[in-house]
Amino acid sequence: MHRVSTTFHRTADTTNVVDATTAEDEPTSVTLANQIKTKYNAHRISTTFHNVADNVNAVTSDDATDVDDCKTLANEIKADYNAHRIRDILSQNITAIESFTDGNLYIGQSKDYAYYYKYDGFPDLLLNKDFEEWSDDTCTSWSKGTRGALAKEDTEVNGGSYSAKLTSSADGTVTLTQTLTWNADLKGYEVTFTAYVKASANTKVRLGITDKTAGTTNGSYNTGTGWEQLTVSRTIVSDATKLEVAFEIKSGAGVTVYCDDAAVTLDDYYLASTLSDGQADFFKTVDVTLWKACLPREMKSATDPTAAGEWTTEANISDTDHDITCIVEKTGSIYIMKEDMPYYMESGGAVKRLERELVH
Repeated sequence: MHRVSTTFHRTADTTNVVDATTAEDEPTSVTLANQIKTKYNAHRISTTFHNVADNVNAVTSDDATDVDDCKTLANEIKADYNAHRIRDILSQNITAIESFTDGNLYIGQSKDYAYYYKYDGFPDLLLNKDFEEWSDDTCTSWSKGTRGALAKEDTEVNGGSYSAKLTSSADGTVTLTQTLTWNADLKGYEVTFTAYVKASANTKVRLGITDKTAGTTNGSYNTGTGWEQLTVSRTIVSDATKLEVAFEIKSGAGVTVYCDDAAVTLDDYYLASTLSDGQADFFKTVDVTLWKACLPREMKSATDPTAAGEWTTEANISDTDHDITCIVEKTGSIYIMKEDMPYYMESGGAVKRLERELVH
């Protein structure tokens, strides 16, 4: 796990697992264990997480009284090493950030970590959330359960022209649900469902979120008889198969509930881009193209930087002795500032030095 926690690796180091072949006797095992420990500490100091080595648990003959003990101890150190390598990538150094024309905020990671994350401004996947779309008394995108009654309401509204009017039933709970388009990337994130309701009595209606069979979180019931906003949140479980939101009215006759202005929201929604070569030290948008720079001299671009797109072949700017210091957009062109001098790229991709008389 240590391998993925830093800016240097995305996978665990599976080499040199200690077994009977690699540790044929105690001295060999002790040596091998300490070699792993040395590698662990070298990686530990090279990352952004520590500036000192972990000097505890050096392997000695007292720790490893036989080959089996030594193998176990060596593999424990190996596990610590990999645990340190695999930590949440989002805790790593951010080197570039850019808001692109697709509505996403792209976050570049260190040049030593060949990957990047993008922040996807999570869209509200809830359809007809303001309850304005109807076909007679059928509310578009919403489904009423088998009990109670549903009607289009044009007098009691929180916003817009219409709301949904639900009538309770003595036969059992009344529900109005919507199953959203499923997105597996939601797993592990907290989803919040909010809506405005007006009920003829308090403690009669609440909201719910379901992400699998028998996996539901319900919110609190309404507290009054005027318009009020209800809310419920649920962290989507790892084996989730759907995302469904619901209005739920208690069993019992004689209750009327109006529903309006619903929303499904999600804070800090990060999607890992699966684009290869995702590292970036600088980003810059030029028209509908996202440019990225990687030190010391590499430039690439993409019109679709999501997993569905690809980066262009790299263009190398000058030599490797001088790093790119920033990239700038001006009147639809991309300019590359390096430690030696500025450069720009023509529309065809040719790299040109900025004329000396224009450099001040």
